[in-house]
Amino acid sequence: MSDQRKKRLNDIGFVWDMLTEQWEEGFKELSTFHQEHGDCVVHQSHISASGFKLGAWVARQRQNAKNNKLSEEKKQRLEKLRFVW
Repeated sequence: MSDQRKKRLNDIGFVWDMLTEQWEEGFKELSTFHQEHGDCVVHQSHISASGFKLGAWVARQRQNAKNNKLSEEKKQRLEKLRFVW
Protein backbone atom coordinates (compact mmCIF):
# COMPACT_ATOMS: atom_id res chain seq x y z
CA MET A 1 0.00 0.00 0.00
CA SER A 2 1.40 3.37 -0.90
CA ASP A 3 2.28 5.92 1.77
CA GLN A 4 -0.25 8.31 0.25
CA ARG A 5 -3.04 5.75 0.59
CA LYS A 6 -2.04 5.00 4.20
CA LYS A 7 -2.05 8.73 4.96
CA ARG A 8 -5.52 9.13 3.47
CA LEU A 9 -6.81 6.27 5.60
CA ASN A 10 -5.14 7.67 8.72
CA ASP A 11 -6.66 11.08 7.99
CA ILE A 12 -10.18 9.63 8.17
CA GLY A 13 -9.45 7.71 11.38
CA PHE A 14 -8.95 4.23 9.93
CA VAL A 15 -8.39 1.62 12.65
CA TRP A 16 -5.41 -0.59 11.88
CA ASP A 17 -5.58 -2.78 14.99
CA MET A 18 -9.13 -3.54 16.09
CA LEU A 19 -8.15 -5.41 19.26
CA THR A 20 -6.10 -2.48 20.52
CA GLU A 21 -8.89 -0.08 19.62
CA GLN A 22 -11.43 -2.17 21.55
CA TRP A 23 -9.14 -2.36 24.59
CA GLU A 24 -8.64 1.40 24.53
CA GLU A 25 -12.41 1.90 24.35
CA GLY A 26 -12.86 -0.31 27.41
CA PHE A 27 -10.12 1.49 29.29
CA LYS A 28 -11.70 4.84 28.47
CA GLU A 29 -15.07 3.59 29.75
CA LEU A 30 -13.43 2.28 32.93
CA SER A 31 -11.66 5.61 33.44
CA THR A 32 -14.99 7.40 33.16
CA PHE A 33 -16.56 4.95 35.63
CA HIS A 34 -13.66 5.55 38.02
CA GLN A 35 -14.10 9.33 37.80
CA GLU A 36 -17.82 9.04 38.51
CA HIS A 37 -17.69 6.41 41.29
CA GLY A 38 -14.22 6.81 42.77
CA ASP A 39 -13.38 3.14 42.26
CA CYS A 40 -13.24 0.34 39.69
CA VAL A 41 -15.72 -1.98 41.38
CA VAL A 42 -17.84 -2.72 38.32
CA HIS A 43 -20.72 -5.20 38.53
CA GLN A 44 -20.41 -7.85 35.83
CA SER A 45 -23.73 -6.84 34.23
CA HIS A 46 -22.87 -3.11 34.15
CA ILE A 47 -23.48 -1.39 30.82
CA SER A 48 -22.24 2.19 30.43
CA ALA A 49 -24.41 5.08 29.29
CA SER A 50 -22.93 4.67 25.81
CA GLY A 51 -24.01 1.01 25.72
CA PHE A 52 -20.55 -0.45 26.33
CA LYS A 53 -20.61 -3.73 28.30
CA LEU A 54 -18.11 -2.53 30.88
CA GLY A 55 -18.78 -5.30 33.39
CA ALA A 56 -17.95 -7.97 30.82
CA TRP A 57 -14.85 -6.05 29.73
CA VAL A 58 -13.59 -5.81 33.32
CA ALA A 59 -14.18 -9.55 33.85
CA ARG A 60 -12.26 -10.27 30.63
CA GLN A 61 -9.28 -8.22 31.87
CA ARG A 62 -9.20 -10.24 35.08
CA GLN A 63 -9.33 -13.49 33.12
CA ASN A 64 -6.66 -12.34 30.68
CA ALA A 65 -4.37 -11.37 33.56
CA LYS A 66 -4.94 -14.74 35.22
CA ASN A 67 -4.01 -16.50 31.95
CA ASN A 68 -0.98 -14.24 31.34
CA LYS A 69 -2.62 -12.72 28.28
CA LEU A 70 -2.54 -9.12 29.49
CA SER A 71 0.56 -7.05 28.80
CA GLU A 72 2.49 -5.43 31.63
CA GLU A 73 1.71 -2.02 30.15
CA LYS A 74 -2.04 -2.69 30.30
CA LYS A 75 -1.76 -4.08 33.83
CA GLN A 76 0.09 -0.95 34.94
CA ARG A 77 -2.50 1.31 33.35
CA LEU A 78 -5.25 -0.57 35.16
CA GLU A 79 -3.29 -0.44 38.41
CA LYS A 80 -3.12 3.36 38.18
CA LEU A 81 -6.95 3.36 38.35
CA ARG A 82 -6.76 1.06 41.42
CA PHE A 83 -8.28 -1.77 39.39
CA VAL A 84 -9.79 -4.52 41.55
CA TRP A 85 -8.26 -7.79 40.46
